[in-house]
Amino acid sequence: MLHIINNVPKIKALVCPVLFISILLISCSATDSEQFFDGGNGTKANPYQVSNVEQLQEIGEEENLDMHFIQVADINASPSAEFQNGSGWRQIGFRETPFTGTYNGNGYVIRDLKLHAQRGGPSNGVWGYVKNGRIENVVIDNIIQLSSKSMNDQHQFASFDQSIELLPPTYEVLDLSEANGYGGMVGFNDGGEIINCIFHGRVDARMGAPAGFVGINTGLVENSHFKGTAGGFSGIGFTSINTGIIIDSSTEIRTSGMGAHGFVSINYGEIIRSSAHVDLYGSNGSTGFASNNNGGRIESSFVTGEIGGNRIIAGFSNKNSGIIKNSYSNVNVSIRHEMDELFSASGFVYENTEEGLIENSYATGSLTSIDGEAELATVIIENRGAINSLYWDLNALEDHPDVLNGSNEGATGLTTAQMTGPAAEQSMPGFDWVNVWRTTQDGYPVLRWEDE
Repeated sequence: MLHIINNVPKIKALVCPVLFISILLISCSATDSEQFFDGGNGTKANPYQVSNVEQLQEIGEEENLDMHFIQVADINASPSAEFQNGSGWRQIGFRETPFTGTYNGNGYVIRDLKLHAQRGGPSNGVWGYVKNGRIENVVIDNIIQLSSKSMNDQHQFASFDQSIELLPPTYEVLDLSEANGYGGMVGFNDGGEIINCIFHGRVDARMGAPAGFVGINTGLVENSHFKGTAGGFSGIGFTSINTGIIIDSSTEIRTSGMGAHGFVSINYGEIIRSSAHVDLYGSNGSTGFASNNNGGRIESSFVTGEIGGNRIIAGFSNKNSGIIKNSYSNVNVSIRHEMDELFSASGFVYENTEEGLIENSYATGSLTSIDGEAELATVIIENRGAINSLYWDLNALEDHPDVLNGSNEGATGLTTAQMTGPAAEQSMPGFDWVNVWRTTQDGYPVLRWEDE
């Protein structure tokens, strides 16, 4: 018995140092992680504090992807040009390891971030893949990059004979299970929330169709804005594919490529109270706001600016099989005949399908055919759907058929005098002048939210 008892202290002597070392290692690891950031512990109540670009890049480490962060100072991100052996920024989150936490930019600015686009690779952006996470109050200011490369150099990398399927056929059910997105702020927003964010700069890739703000959105984007250039095979002002909700957001975009689309390429979801100011040129076609509104809803939105290109051009949407309501197009549309006998343009929608509804909207601007006689229609080339209170400017869009093929019931041409100033309220009785629209002193009507 004495032998057994005497061995007990010896066992304790072996166990205690091991326990002590384990506890010490755990304690040091936690301390190191917390010390790398300016403060916090990564919880919602006490998020990690971020003040430099090295800390910002550290968010992409797998152990941090479900943590919570807050920015506490403006960040000079120019050192990111040396990241990844000179390739630049590594996106935060991939499909297999998405960002699921939160990041609050707190209104501070991140300047001159060198984005790295992977050709044919995973979703790209500042954040690559966000899964049910939240990004808010982030300001990316890459304005310095806009002047470092000319429009002629940064676009039109692909040619007509390249057989690349950029997006799934729009008449099929969309499967995003393996899709990759490329946007300035976020590549793929999978059910997450992006609130009160701004991206100002250049987004381009040698192949593919980059979007200014978010590549693919299945979640919520609210009060967010892009300003700059985007381009590759095609260029898109705000998002490539939307199946979620985009509200109170805008783009100011200059782009050229095979295709050029002002706000969205394919919309299956809702886009509400949003706008695009555009300078577009698409060698295979361009659209001011939505290339394909595929069963989606676009409401209280508008596009202004310049659109040019070949083949198929539309002031607001190329194809509508959803709802376009309380919206307007005020763009100068020009089409050039170069490589194809098929070339036509419309001031508002190219094709309104059987499922399509356009109501309480208007089109103005100009409509011009260059180097040949294109088929032109002031509002719709092909209409098989429904139109209700769609107005267009007879003087501005000139003497073209309002609807080239199909019924023009519900479309009304008015003079500039009838559509502008206080006279618009009497001339456009289909509009809700109390809650949605208001007249201006001497211009076209505007949406009331534009004053907010």
